Order: sequence, then structure tokens, then C-alpha cells
Amino acid sequence: MADAAPVVLENPIILNLTESYGPILVGGILSCAVWGISCMQMFMYYLNYDSDHLGLKLFVAFVWAVDTANEILLLASMWPVLILKWGSVAELSVSQPTLVHHGWVSGIVAFAVQMFFLYRIYKFSGNRFLLPLLLVPLSLWQIIGTIPFDIWVFQDSSLAALSAPRMIAFETALRATSAFVDIMIAAAMLYLLIQNRRSEFSSSKKMIFRLIIMTINTGLWTAVVALIDFSLIAAFPKGLQFCAFEFPLSSLYVNTLLANLNARQFLRRTDGDYNSYGNETGGGSMVLRSVATTRGTTTKVHDSSMAIRVDTSDIINVDYSLDMSKGGPHAV
Repeated sequence: MADAAPVVLENPIILNLTESYGPILVGGILSCAVWGISCMQMFMYYLNYDSDHLGLKLFVAFVWAVDTANEILLLASMWPVLILKWGSVAELSVSQPTLVHHGWVSGIVAFAVQMFFLYRIYKFSGNRFLLPLLLVPLSLWQIIGTIPFDIWVFQDSSLAALSAPRMIAFETALRATSAFVDIMIAAAMLYLLIQNRRSEFSSSKKMIFRLIIMTINTGLWTAVVALIDFSLIAAFPKGLQFCAFEFPLSSLYVNTLLANLNARQFLRRTDGDYNSYGNETGGGSMVLRSVATTRGTTTKVHDSSMAIRVDTSDIINVDYSLDMSKGGPHAV
């Protein structure tokens, strides 16, 4: 007679972790995906913008390194619960120390990226410092506000303590502040760009239009995610559902920074119908090569070319907001 199959003993304790480690796992997976995109963007940045100032290159490397440290903290916080001490009910009921440190590390990333855009606004607005001066303390709160929060968590590391009113108030304030700063930065950039759309040159208008679209597509994403995070904290004060959007937010800031830096070549690209644009000859000059067309069919291109100087003050205004790395009158 064949041996009977061994009986698998069922764990007598079955827990539903949908409101705790469920969102933490989902947030960790999404964060890894967004972090991977930032790695690709950083590679493209160093590949295409080798001439950027060393300070800007070091700034990009610093932001990416801090975000990578944040990614390590997120993944390390899940290892004891899901792998090392899997099945331990006691381990499920406490906050992991590495996850607690995630707050101030991600705050550094958000603060650094927001300072980059505030500096851009300051230079693009003609060195007007009022708005940046008002938003800097709010952005800094994302780091300072985590100090008392982390102290309270270390004093009482139970997950139930995260549902205390003061903890919910701090989490809400942090996310609301982040969303407000991001919205103000996007709104200020849009206002300044719309103010500079009075150019008579179609190339300038196209460049500014592209910059407006890019500002909307990148600048508002962090604000939208922060608002969702804020809403989940308010809707589920006793759960950790907000972690699904909280964890990818740091890497999303890095992607916003790199997307703006990598888009500079695209923003300067213009579409010519009857003229092909050559390389810049310096200053406000450009080379135009005539292209003869007959009833929609392009014929042989003449070798003759001429260098002309045009008024590119509007284009310079846009470049002024883009080339942070070049110093001088074109610095951001």
C-alpha cells in the first residue's frame, strides 16, 4: 500500500493585512518601478548633458542617492515581517525602525527638488524673491515636521499608535504642505510662462507652449499624488492605505527633476516648413538654408546660405529659465 500523503497543518492564526502591510507592499512595488524610471532618466541626463555645470551634476547625483537610500529603507522594512520573522504576530503589530526613517529621508528629496524649482522661479521672474521666500519655510517643514513624529513613534512603536490624533494631524499637515507647495510652484511657472508668450516669432511661441505643457505634465504629478495621499489619511485614519501613494512620492520628485532637465533639447527644437535651421553661429544669429519647393514637392537644396541676426529676446527669456547649468545671463 502506498504511503499516505503527509497532512499539512494549517496555521491556526489567519490575519487580514489589507489595511496595514497590504498598502505597504503595494507602495513598495510602485516605488521600485518609479525608482527604476529615475535611474533610466539619470543615465539619459549624464549621457546628453555632459556640458552641464559640475554643481548641477552633483545635485542630481545627490538627489538620486538620497532617494536610493529611501528605497533601501522601504524594502528593508518589509524583510523582517514578510521573510525573516514571517508568521510572527508580535512583529506585525509594531512599526519597523527602517520604515520610520523613511519620512525624513524622503523629506530631504522633496525639499531639494522644490528648492530647485523655486530657484528657477526666482531667476525667471527677474530675481523676485517674495514667493520663494514664502514657500521655503513650508517646504522645509517636510523635514522638520518628521522630527517630533519620529520621536513619538520610537516612544510607542505599535501600529495602533499611528492612529492617535496627534499622529494623524502631523501626517495630514506634512502631505497638505507638500501638495500646497507643489501647486504653487506649478501655478507660478505657468503664470510666468504665459506672461512671456508675447513673442512675434513662432519658434518662441512653440518653445514656450512646450514648456507650459511640460510644466503641467510634470509639476502637477507630485501635487496630485500628495493630494491623494492626504485624502487617504483623512479617509482611513486607522489604516495605512496612504502608504500605497506615500512610498512612490520620493522617486516621483526625482523623476520630475530629471524630466525637466532632460526636456531642454526637446523644448528648443523648432519645426521648419520652408527653411531648415542650421547650428547657431553665436549670439542671436542663426544660419538659414533656403529650400525650394514646387507644389508640395521638395527639389534640390541650394548650397547658398546666409547668416542673419534676429531679435531672440523672448527665446533668451525661456532659455534663462532652462539653463541653470550655464551661469551668466542664461542661468536659472
